[in-house]
Amino acid sequence: MIRHATPQEVANRLKSPDLADLVADNFDPSEMLWLTDGHNILGATEWADKVFEIHWLFRDKGRLAIKAGIDFLRHLFHDEGARVVVGQTPAHKRAARWFSRQVGGRSNGLITTELGEVELFSMTRQEFEAQHEFPDRKKRK
Repeated sequence: MIRHATPQEVANRLKSPDLADLVADNFDPSEMLWLTDGHNILGATEWADKVFEIHWLFRDKGRLAIKAGIDFLRHLFHDEGARVVVGQTPAHKRAARWFSRQVGGRSNGLITTELGEVELFSMTRQEFEAQHEFPDRKKRK
C-alpha cells in the first residue's frame, strides 16, 4: 500500500551511504511530495500543473522493484492526479535506466546537465493506462 512518507522516513533514507553522491548540500526535502510502500521511497517535484519529476529511492531490486515502481506510478496518476511524470537518470547507471524502461518510461534521449550526462524519461497518464492495470479500467491488449 502506497502512502505519504513521514519526514523521518525520508530523512533516514536520504542519509543512506548509497545516496551520498546524489543528495546536494542545499537539498530541501520539504519541497517535495514523498511516497513510500514501507520499504522504498519515491520523491516527486511538481514542475507545472500535475507534471512531476520523480526520483526513485529504492531498496528493492529486480522484479520487486519493478512491481513497486508500477505501484508508485499508479498512485501518482490515480491518487495524486499526475498528468505526466519525468525523470533524469544518470547515463552511467545502466540498471536504473533499464528499470525506467521496465515500468513504462519512454526515453527522450541523452542530455547533458550540471550533474553530467543523463537519460530523460517521460510517461503520460494515457501511456501508463495503456500498459498497466488502472483503477476502474481493464488492461488494454
